[in-house]
Amino acid sequence: MNPTPPTTPGNGVATLMAEIERIAQELRAYNKRPLPATEDQVQALVQLAERDRPLTLNVNSEAVAAQLVGKVEQQAKVFQDTGYQLITSLDERQKALTSALDERLAALKAAAGVRRSALRLAPSCWCCLPCSLPVISRGCQKPI
Repeated sequence: MNPTPPTTPGNGVATLMAEIERIAQELRAYNKRPLPATEDQVQALVQLAERDRPLTLNVNSEAVAAQLVGKVEQQAKVFQDTGYQLITSLDERQKALTSALDERLAALKAAAGVRRSALRLAPSCWCCLPCSLPVISRGCQKPI
């Protein structure tokens, strides 16, 4: 008796449930058979089961290991390259920000120098040039 394989459901839970149901049907079918009397009959049952779904799997472990090592090396190289790109990008960004900050600092220093020289040349009171009282004190009594 070869049970028909279940239809392929769309999700993993449904697939698992269908597989469990298929195994249950096979167990029910095996339970209805008489027990094998000889070793040859047991081997025949094993061969019958292996025909539909192999019970053993022969894998070249060296080839699998080589593939895995190759994948790990490839992923490590990609990670390393991405890290280098990130570091380079951050360094370039830091240099750009530092140069912009230096330019702004130079502009502020120049503006402060211009302001100091303007204060030295400015009269104490705008209403008249000979007044010696500072504008902040508002001590100038002359009418405007």
